[in-house]
Amino acid sequence: MKNNYVPSQLLKSNDRRRKRLTKGRMVGFRVDDAEFDIIRNKAQSYGLKVATYCRECSMGHRVVDKSEETRRFRNAIIHGLNNLNQIAAHLNRKGLDDKMVVELEALLSKIKEEINNGT
Repeated sequence: MKNNYVPSQLLKSNDRRRKRLTKGRMVGFRVDDAEFDIIRNKAQSYGLKVATYCRECSMGHRVVDKSEETRRFRNAIIHGLNNLNQIAAHLNRKGLDDKMVVELEALLSKIKEEINNGT
């Protein structure tokens, strides 16, 4: 039997638009209410539908968290790292003076305070 499964991550964006892979087979299994609640909660925590979560897990793929909270968290980290990179580039070009040290210390204390407050 020929295996036509190609993960969407391996397809170029052009291929995804041109050629949607249809899923023609249905796989079902029974679970009790408690098991279903666990599966549903895990799927929701990743921002996925139950079917997508089960498919990804059964294929041995790493389940990627697509929830809104995680997306916001990743964006905040990326934003902070970009700022840090710009600060480092500036310091490498111009050096560090006393005024900058004071400003950086104030900024670091504000960041620590926000981390401790959980915001």
